[in-house]
Amino acid sequence: MKKVKRVIVTMATCGLLSNALLPIVQTSVSYAEEISSLELESGQVQSEESTTPTESSTVEESSSVVESTESTEESSTESSAIESSTTSSTSTSSVPSSTGTSTSSTTTSSSTASVKPAKPQEQAEQVEKSEAQRDSAGDSAGISYKITKTFEGEEFIKLIGKDAQQVAKKNGIYASVMIAQAALESGYGNSLLASAPHYNLFGIKGSNGGKSVSMPTLEENASGDMYQIRSNFRSYDSYKDSLEDYAKLLKGGISGNEKIYAGTWRENAKSYREATRSLTGVYATDSSYHKKLNAIIVAYKLTQYDNGGRVEEVKYAVKSGDTLELIAKEHETTIEELKQLNEAIANVNVIHPGEVYIVKAEVKDEQEFDVPLDNYEVTSGYGTRTNPSDGVSTAEHRGIDLAADTGVEILASAKGVVVESGFNSSAGQYVIIEHADGYFTSYFHQSKRLVETGAEVEQGDVIGLVGSTGDSTGPHLHFAISESKWSDYLDPEELVTF
Repeated sequence: MKKVKRVIVTMATCGLLSNALLPIVQTSVSYAEEISSLELESGQVQSEESTTPTESSTVEESSSVVESTESTEESSTESSAIESSTTSSTSTSSVPSSTGTSTSSTTTSSSTASVKPAKPQEQAEQVEKSEAQRDSAGDSAGISYKITKTFEGEEFIKLIGKDAQQVAKKNGIYASVMIAQAALESGYGNSLLASAPHYNLFGIKGSNGGKSVSMPTLEENASGDMYQIRSNFRSYDSYKDSLEDYAKLLKGGISGNEKIYAGTWRENAKSYREATRSLTGVYATDSSYHKKLNAIIVAYKLTQYDNGGRVEEVKYAVKSGDTLELIAKEHETTIEELKQLNEAIANVNVIHPGEVYIVKAEVKDEQEFDVPLDNYEVTSGYGTRTNPSDGVSTAEHRGIDLAADTGVEILASAKGVVVESGFNSSAGQYVIIEHADGYFTSYFHQSKRLVETGAEVEQGDVIGLVGSTGDSTGPHLHFAISESKWSDYLDPEELVTF
């Protein structure tokens, strides 16, 4: 597919703009989220500080994806799908706390309290909520989060990704969710509990075949006050052991409720987002827990581990005079990573010539979405932009504008089902497609729609023609990707290479 260089101009863009700029403030949160800053729409929220060292990373609320409550009126939702004029709201962000009552299967974030889980029927209700309900339920007025990737985060994910993919496939759960939880709960492997020699990524309490470690943690009393105690946490021989034990927890539940985590099973959750929603209020009390997990999944493109992405391994044959330290240095890795990738390494001081070790293993990203036009110019990106009409006012743009000649064919970005095909004064002639993993793609300002609601489309199918209908300043396609229909918009450039 031909790609055209990116240019930013003020022509051929969506015309609807607002003068509102969302205020941004900083807030500190706990180590369990591996977050050093969290930008909220308004208000500052403090959480309990952990003494456990972690990687410094950034999670911010993307002002361009802050959504107001979804309206039942199409004209309202379609207008807000292009530009944001959201008023400020406050949010309370609590530290993720895992649930369970049996010490042999109890989990907890090692910086926070164990709390009573939501009732099973409440979990089921979460999974079954309509898009509009679940978008606003417990999410502090629809606040979204955006992760800033770090090199250390990427290295951690590469380290556990292959094993997580295998364990998840064997147990019928989402690898993306497992990896995101491991990152969130362990600070990308930097917490003391997750580090060698314990490798406990998920804060699971109890004993693992007699192996445990006592560490301080926070509990919550009946009044909601936090107090510190010491608890025993499971100790593992490797990250893979931790992943396998966690998968057993999700599949086997806790004492007295074997299906408490059934909402995370692929047979019950049609997308990773349904799986993360089912964890909120059940595995963790943080009402935004699923949005934080989703942000990690999007930022690091973790769905590649769900979609059977190609695992690429680099192997090395040991030569005379080699040591693990030399091999690790030569391949820009660590002895610890080599141990994780090669179960055959029992003693780091004893290796033999001729032995073959995996020195790198990562899942190659197989991009789900494709650019919906063959020839285009990017005339307006996602996020804050200047009004193309007056060149002065600013607003949040919830998609990307691709300028092209009127009549150019618009292609389905990915396989899916057309859930809406119609006209609106703002979006003009538009088509919305729902995809198997629960994402939605939107195509606005068409001159002609070539598919109707209910149509099944393959990636690359022609669904319409470029135009300038609705609130538009010239022929172009407004293309958007979202987690809900008409809300929860994501930056397309996080998911598509333009």
